[in-house]
Amino acid sequence: MTFSTFSSASKFLQPAPPASAPSIGCEGGAIFDLILGLAVEAGLFVYLGAALLRPDRC
Repeated sequence: MTFSTFSSASKFLQPAPPASAPSIGCEGGAIFDLILGLAVEAGLFVYLGAALLRPDRC
């Protein structure tokens, strides 16, 4: 019994199927999620930046 590494590796070397084109329009809910996520990220960035610059002194 022989084991061929080429035949087992060839399935990983095959080109990927072409990706489908993304749709042009976005749903209203997706835009809201994006804006909400960016607002939360900006708020955390400001809060953590302020906490690093002025830590509480016990």
